Amino acid sequence: MVVNRIGKDAPCLLVDESRIVQIITNLLSNAIKFSSAEDEVDVSFGVDEAGTLLVSVADNGPGISEEDLRRIFDPFQQIEGSLARTRGGTGLGVPIARAMARLHGDDLAYESKEGEGTIARLSLPPERLVKAENL
Repeated sequence: MVVNRIGKDAPCLLVDESRIVQIITNLLSNAIKFSSAEDEVDVSFGVDEAGTLLVSVADNGPGISEEDLRRIFDPFQQIEGSLARTRGGTGLGVPIARAMARLHGDDLAYESKEGEGTIARLSLPPERLVKAENL
């Protein structure tokens, strides 16, 4: 089940909308792919002290080992184990998502521990947020 914690107070962004949608879709797809039907996938956002927008996609899936986490941004890499093999994919989604994030001026990061789930965070710099008075 996907839980959307992005409310009506989400800021407007100056971005390539189709690319940001593609990044978030990829993050959601991976989180859902490696979660069971009973698990929650949580989507949320926040703005940190520096004004950076952080979009997080968190799951309670099997998590990623420290060794595999170091390789997650390498093209054609898939985490080892039966879950990756039964769920398919090319191993390009995460590297492409990170490249698109970097083209927007910031980055994509993953935090995970085996057995504890994974958090993917897209961060966008303050200049990508549109102030209400500029709408």
